[in-house]
Parts: sequence; structure tokens; C-alpha cells
Amino acid sequence: MPRLKPHELLEKLREALTYGDEEFIAFYIFKRYRDPFKVLVGVILSQNTAEANTFKAYRRLEKEVGVSVDAIASAPLEKIEEAIRPAGLWRQKARSIKSLAEYVKRGNDLETVLAMPPEEARRALTSIPGVGEKTVDVVLALFKGGVVPVDTHVRRVANRLGLSKSSSYRKIREDLERYFPSDLRLEAHMYLILLGRRICRARKPLCEICPLRSYCEYALKGREIQR
Repeated sequence: MPRLKPHELLEKLREALTYGDEEFIAFYIFKRYRDPFKVLVGVILSQNTAEANTFKAYRRLEKEVGVSVDAIASAPLEKIEEAIRPAGLWRQKARSIKSLAEYVKRGNDLETVLAMPPEEARRALTSIPGVGEKTVDVVLALFKGGVVPVDTHVRRVANRLGLSKSSSYRKIREDLERYFPSDLRLEAHMYLILLGRRICRARKPLCEICPLRSYCEYALKGREIQR
């Protein structure tokens, strides 16, 4: 089976998939504010929920509390919880957002942290309860570049395409960063998510309309089974 070059793979995805402003909360906030605190809040809200729910929760938080370090740090936890209910897991996420604000209030400048080598930035930010490696990687990808964050869609697509054989977050990230050059990694992250959401679904993937079906190990196996 032929192996696509990274730029060829992305070109096929660009031709087949388009996305609007509200497809990715982190990218939406980044483009408008360039504020790592706001982006981190958005990514925390996006955990284990649909993007529409994330946007609704973020806007309610913005309106009812304010998405700034001072506003979050001074707000009662219950008020944050109530504002972000549409995102689900609101108690857990409210504690994480509150902890993030308190982390910054203790003198930890997020821009300085993000300027560190990636592993140092990950160690610093994952010390905040509820902030995992993928959350940090999304922020690094936006503000620093050179990182491919791995969510459930990226993992599934990477495995099916044969870009990684691993189930380990770090190993999949390493495999994808070995495949995609640094300047294509953020775009790759977003298009692999889109492919996973719309076509390469966990159940009943739409292989027949996938722009990468001729280069996909999973689709090839499916055709062989059907013969």
C-alpha cells in the first residue's frame, strides 16, 4: 500500500474537509485573544464533551464570571460551577479552572512557562489539578508550534492509517511528530480531528467517502474481508 507524504495527506484532507470558526474552541479563543489563560480555560471545558457544549459553557462563564485570572480567582467555586454546567463534569472542571487561576496568582506567568522547553512546560502545567498532557499540548501547539496533541479522534485515525501502532499518548505523539514536519503539526492535529469526527468514526466509519481510503490500512483490511 502506498504511503502518502505529509503534505499530500494534508492536501487531500483540505480538499475534502472544511471547518468554521466554532469547530475548535482553543483555536477560536487563540485567534481572538492570544491569551494562554483563556485558551487553557477553553481546553479544560472541552474535555469529554461536544464542541457546542464547550462554547456554550465558555460564553456563560465569560458573561456570569469573566474569563480572567482575577475574576476566576475571586469568584466563588459554586458560581463557576453553575456557569459551566453545559460542558458537563462541571464540579471537576470548575476546580481545575480555579486552580489554574490560583497558579497564575502565585506568580507563575503562563507566557514564561510556555516559552520553556516543551517537557518543562508540561511538567509545570500538569502540576495543576485537572490539567493533563493533552491540554498542555493544545496550548503549546497554538502558542509555540511543533506539537501534535493527541485526542481520541487523532489516536483512532493515526492507528487506522498506520501512522502509529501504539496506544500510548506519548508514543503516538512522537510517531506523528516524526511523520509531520514542525510547520504542519497544528494543521495536522485539526484535520485529523475533523476526519475522526465526521468520517473515521469509532463505530461505522464512512470508509467509502474517506479521502484517504486508498492509503488506509484499516480500510484495506475491510475490503479484504468483504472479498
